[in-house]
Amino acid sequence: MTTTIFVKNLIITGTHGAHLPTAQPKEFKIDIEVDISDITEAVATDDIAHVYDYRHAVAIARRVIEGPSVHLIETLANSIIDEILTGPRVAHVKLAITKREPDSDYDSGITLEK
Repeated sequence: MTTTIFVKNLIITGTHGAHLPTAQPKEFKIDIEVDISDITEAVATDDIAHVYDYRHAVAIARRVIEGPSVHLIETLANSIIDEILTGPRVAHVKLAITKREPDSDYDSGITLEK
């Protein structure tokens, strides 16, 4: 049995972009889907210790986005996914990062899966 745990519309402010070091802080919207390989024990025991806690994914995303500046959101997405994949029972991660540049009328972003 595979189950997907998700976090949608997580907003985190960070300073990243191709125009470093002049880039200004901006909001990044993060959507995370974490496929868990087996929730049988969690269901049987009703114990969060037996399933991946979505709060770990939120903390990882927050630490990466609020951390050192990088040029590419691809780098951000890859860093977040790689760390989530080290979690117990994690089989697959899909992550979307969306950003709006100052003074623009559109959003841009990336979706990455591993």
